[in-house]
Amino acid sequence: MRKGDFLIYIGKEHEEHPLSPDIPKIEYSERSTTVTIFSTKEKFEEEKREIELNERQTKAVEFLREDKTITRSRYESLFDCSKKTAYNDLQDLIEKGIITREGKGKNVYYEFKL
Repeated sequence: MRKGDFLIYIGKEHEEHPLSPDIPKIEYSERSTTVTIFSTKEKFEEEKREIELNERQTKAVEFLREDKTITRSRYESLFDCSKKTAYNDLQDLIEKGIITREGKGKNVYYEFKL
């Protein structure tokens, strides 16, 4: 990948990211290139306050911070809810751009979209 292609790629990824992170700061010198990447943690905290989540969804986000992934059946057992409620909550989190669905069939799990 050429230097210009990389910068275009970074710009595109940041434009499409659901948390709209700051574009990395790129500085060139004679002997090196320094790239400063800004954390999305602060932006996520801001977005979380603006996006309406129910109590189960808020706890699921906290769970994902520790465990990194969750399945629908795990969601059901953690929050003592029905299969339909778990599915609807997880779908809502997907639509809000917070998590993604990975895997197929019985191997489906959810993780942060970050």
